[in-house]
Amino acid sequence: MTRKNLQNLGQLLYEEDEIKFCVDVLNYHKWDGRSSIIIDGIRHLKANTALKKLVAPIPYFLVFIDADDALRKKRVDSKDLPVFDSHPTEKAVQQNLILAADYIIDGGDDLSITQLKTIELFEKLISMYR
Repeated sequence: MTRKNLQNLGQLLYEEDEIKFCVDVLNYHKWDGRSSIIIDGIRHLKANTALKKLVAPIPYFLVFIDADDALRKKRVDSKDLPVFDSHPTEKAVQQNLILAADYIIDGGDDLSITQLKTIELFEKLISMYR
């Protein structure tokens, strides 16, 4: 299964029924409706809104890890990045989701630093809601 195949499948399922798509994601991860869950790879503003409603009253946060194109090209095969970014699922990411993010993490650092920043944010959020 290639990234492009996954993008196409996700886009197709999302376009058929965005709410069902979000419910299916939660069910796939066996979310029990009471505990916290981390969902990686949100690509659509409407999916973000739907997930926020579906998990309520559990606190929901959209965390966006931002990295410029030059760094992203270094981290993946640079010839593939334009192909990935041209897919409809990716176009909405930079255009809309960063504006909807509750938290933005600067992903311009070394990956280990970005990972540490992400863990620190998650620990902060968990401590706020215990």
